[in-house]
Amino acid sequence: MKKIILLIAAAAFVGNTYAQTNVEVKTSTTPQQGQTQDQTIEVKSVPQVVVSKFQSTYPDVNGVTWRKVGSYYVANYDNNNTYIEYDPSGSVVESGQSVDITSAPSQVNTYVTTKYKDDHIKRIYKVKDSSGKTIWKAKTKSGYYYIDDNGNYIKMEKD
Repeated sequence: MKKIILLIAAAAFVGNTYAQTNVEVKTSTTPQQGQTQDQTIEVKSVPQVVVSKFQSTYPDVNGVTWRKVGSYYVANYDNNNTYIEYDPSGSVVESGQSVDITSAPSQVNTYVTTKYKDDHIKRIYKVKDSSGKTIWKAKTKSGYYYIDDNGNYIKMEKD
């Protein structure tokens, strides 16, 4: 009986580890100023402390794709609608969830359409930064604009 329980526990552990493995590798060019290098990586390339932190915080999440963006590790899940970004030590840098554009404060859309007339918001994320502050991350053809609730520009990251 003990052997059966041990076998089942081992199979569950291996299955959970295998479920998070991603073998797709997407490379991009070396980042220039204002850009980040982004590549999908296998879970075995993610520091164990980061994987452990994610798994302990979100034990029921499956279908995770890991990316490396600069020196950070990003767990994408829920069909790429949700992400958690970690530093190499396992601390959360930011977390975000894709929301309907109408859910964002109108000042966010107004900022982008006023300042960047040739650009429009393709997707918007409600983001919590490391201090727990909510900001908005608007994806446009130019990159990502970070904007606060009042429509104030924070920063821009190019794709």
